[in-house]
Amino acid sequence: MFQHLGKRTLAATVAILLLVTSVSGCSAFSESAPPAPEKARITVSALPTIDLAPLWLAQEGGYFEAEGLQVALKPANSGQPPYEEMNSGKVDIVLSSYVPFILSGSTRTQNIKLVADGSSLDKYSSAIVTVPGSPVQRVVDLPGKRIAVVGNNTVAHLLIRSVMGDHGVDDHGVDWVTMRLEDVATALSEKRIDAAYLPEPFLTQAVLSSRASVVASLSSGASVNFPLTGYAATSEWVTANPNTLAAFRRALAAASRDIADRSKFEPIVVNHLKVSTDAAALMSLPTFTSVVNPQRLQRVSDLLQAMQVTPERFDVNGIIAR
Repeated sequence: MFQHLGKRTLAATVAILLLVTSVSGCSAFSESAPPAPEKARITVSALPTIDLAPLWLAQEGGYFEAEGLQVALKPANSGQPPYEEMNSGKVDIVLSSYVPFILSGSTRTQNIKLVADGSSLDKYSSAIVTVPGSPVQRVVDLPGKRIAVVGNNTVAHLLIRSVMGDHGVDDHGVDWVTMRLEDVATALSEKRIDAAYLPEPFLTQAVLSSRASVVASLSSGASVNFPLTGYAATSEWVTANPNTLAAFRRALAAASRDIADRSKFEPIVVNHLKVSTDAAALMSLPTFTSVVNPQRLQRVSDLLQAMQVTPERFDVNGIIAR
């Protein structure tokens, strides 16, 4: 194409081409790296539940390492956030149910910020369950019966009440039985309870071991795709560690997306939750996301008010880290 060009024209053309290549190469391959985390090593506290699946994947799949982070997981002692450890700096980030986070925010007892989303209900990832021979086979059978939950005013307790309300069923006569999830299947089989709340993997395990069946999905009616868990840190930590938080969010976002791949999800839960490969293959996944959506999260606060757990509506925007 250059045979009709003079030497000066050819030289100028080549120079322009080299300049364009250089500039385009800079824009394509020399983008600045994200700022280094203020803390390269952080500790996350959480109960070992299915909600941790994306974080386990991020740990083992190199997602955190790629962001310059080392993340240690500290098992929590209960479902309540370890505020003392957060305030003392022993724990950086906590994964828990949204309910205690919103309660502490509404009462201003703790100065926390929600930094990432965890999980939401999906169809049959959590359910009200029963067994053959139980007096409970439908939602309308629940009044006056013994229903197992992990505690009063927990998200499980509130969502069962919500489902009952959707069916026009009064929950005031229910005998709420506090019970560990690990004990529910046996209690159902022994007729010590009539129905129970079960999330995965306990739901699938109860189906396989005790012939449990679903009375109703908790992801129904007013509670469809209800937000369940999220990550939080103290306001002081968020202010002091913006780069660390950004790196954590990037890694968690990628892992939350990739965990939907069953070939990644099933080995994770078999290893960490000690379920069988058969159970893992049958489990329903919650919805895993990483970005806190204020409109969706407000549903949790509004449910707390509707169930008279909180006296007035609390705007969740004030406890979300931007």
